[in-house]
Amino acid sequence: MSLSDNLKFISGEIDKLLAEQLAIKETLEANLIEAMRYSSIGSGKKVRPYLVYASSNIFDVPLKHALMVGASVEMVHTFSLIHDDLPCMDNDEIRRGKPSLHIQFNESTAMLAGNALLIKAFKMLTSKKVHNDLDVRVRLISELAEVSGYEGMCGGQMIDLLSQSKNFDKDQILRLNKMKTAAIISFSCVAGGILGGASIHECEVLRDFGFDIGLAFQIVDDILDVEGDESKIGKRINRDKDLRKKNLVSNYGLKFSKNEAQKLIENANKNLNENFGKKSEKLQEVAKFIILRDR
Repeated sequence: MSLSDNLKFISGEIDKLLAEQLAIKETLEANLIEAMRYSSIGSGKKVRPYLVYASSNIFDVPLKHALMVGASVEMVHTFSLIHDDLPCMDNDEIRRGKPSLHIQFNESTAMLAGNALLIKAFKMLTSKKVHNDLDVRVRLISELAEVSGYEGMCGGQMIDLLSQSKNFDKDQILRLNKMKTAAIISFSCVAGGILGGASIHECEVLRDFGFDIGLAFQIVDDILDVEGDESKIGKRINRDKDLRKKNLVSNYGLKFSKNEAQKLIENANKNLNENFGKKSEKLQEVAKFIILRDR
């Protein structure tokens, strides 16, 4: 199967699992569940769950285990998007080609839906359906919590907000990107190793690969914000300029940024191939997809 076919397959399986986990109930809180489903099911590329699957593939992890972790990661990622779009943050009205959650429902529901998705993600990781070994489940919970909180996404979002009123150099921008975007991508890559009983060295190789492609992913995002097609990327362009956010594109230009992204991808795949060879082909394909994507 091609990468495109594999992405579609995993996306479909993740959507099925999310639909099961977020089953509609005839209760007073049903509107909240509908909001959670609106933002998480049937939209997005599901790149992070695919990375969990692709890294798990190296160690012959059962698909059902990879899907459980992938769905948890997707819930955390969706939580971050819902909150990023709120008027108190980036105030974006379009996400994934449709009205942002706070526009479709309201701000209060969006805040609750984001919180509920985050909590549900960790609830899922407690299940034996993730792995029979409690220590493996605890490690997954611990590492996902770290990349989601002030040491990862939430801290990165705080720095992103500060970037609107401060001058950032390259190191500060890369630290922002590492926390806000690359940390959870890195977790998605190492998760397969954790599930598969990988060695400390193997997990570090996967972690480093994830950070490299995560940084490249954010750089490409910033490039698309300048020269992307709104109909393809599913959100307004030039938002970073409007919000006066600092990134490699705004500080150093498109050519420099494209070169940086390319170097990160080449380094990521080189290290992965040296350590895992053909077993890592699915992950290496994702890295190439990141640098070439237009959405």
